[in-house]
Amino acid sequence: MVEWLAGNRIRGTSAEKPVSSLQSPSVGGWVEVGRFTGGASGTITSLPIGSSGSNIPNKEYYMYLSTIDSNYDKQVIQFNGDTSANYAWRQSTDGATDALSSTSGVGSILGGYGGSGLNECLVGYISNKSNKEKLVINSSVSNAGGASKLHRRNSVGKWTNTTDPIQYMNFPPESGNFNASGAEVVVLGWDPTDTHTDNFWEPLADVSWSSGNTMSTGVFASKKYLMVQGWLTKANGGGGYISMHVGNNTIDTTGTYKLHYSFNGATDADYPNDTTSYTGEGLWSDQGNSNGTRIIFATYFIINVAGKQKIIMANNAYVNTNGSASVVPERTEMIAKWNDTSNQINIIDFIGKSTANFTNGQIKVWGSD
Repeated sequence: MVEWLAGNRIRGTSAEKPVSSLQSPSVGGWVEVGRFTGGASGTITSLPIGSSGSNIPNKEYYMYLSTIDSNYDKQVIQFNGDTSANYAWRQSTDGATDALSSTSGVGSILGGYGGSGLNECLVGYISNKSNKEKLVINSSVSNAGGASKLHRRNSVGKWTNTTDPIQYMNFPPESGNFNASGAEVVVLGWDPTDTHTDNFWEPLADVSWSSGNTMSTGVFASKKYLMVQGWLTKANGGGGYISMHVGNNTIDTTGTYKLHYSFNGATDADYPNDTTSYTGEGLWSDQGNSNGTRIIFATYFIINVAGKQKIIMANNAYVNTNGSASVVPERTEMIAKWNDTSNQINIIDFIGKSTANFTNGQIKVWGSD
């Protein structure tokens, strides 16, 4: 029921009130459908999500987050207990030329990088149409700890089944085993018909700004998994660039970071080099330029486990603004780590270096345990 009040004001029920953005908890977002967590010690060769006779909910799309410690080999992905040669994949490691699976098929979709003594993190998505081949997009980071070089792997894959939905999954090592301690895989699902109110991603911070060379989220609740997204307009280029810094309660300007990146598909590089971390510098959000106003859009995933170095994955798009389609956007693909192994990230700053200043923008942080 709607009533017209004086001055043409409207009064209605809360159900009739327009909603411009999803609330928290909100209806129909990403919901956790399965989780595997390893034991306190020992090794594991299987990281199952659901099982035969105990299926996960059937969703049109899945998202997964994984963190494992590798004794030897890379993490792979399998569906519905199928280990036959019904999969195919394409991958690039550290931005190198793509490698392809066997044309006769393989027994899993390639996920991580692999190697002894590595902490490996995966973030990926699955399209789950029952009458279509199941498609997978995956990004992974491998980290040997300390000041060691980071490695990234980007892959796509498919499961050739066109008659069944995904009912359960496994994220095992291709061979060998993983350390049970610290191993975890979380699978989220989303479907257009969802009406649940227990979203996995919880809004933690939402800030905007209009001037200056530093923008901060302020302190937010510490969570094991973080998703950060934002945009900004940068003025006064002059070779200045934007850098993301992190910390616990205060921004860490004395700790060490490691950065591995590619600009516009160029050969991957490390900063400062393969074996050295650098002090007080975070993750670059653009390359820096002297061409005036630039718009930047960025998405970050952070694996924020308290007892490990913090792994950051980033994809950024940016463009100089002159209103012409002839100016093609640029992109960066970056991975980084914050070497702190005692605290979780609960504050993030974006800082304009050199003469870079912000004229407007917004940053949002979501998280979950």
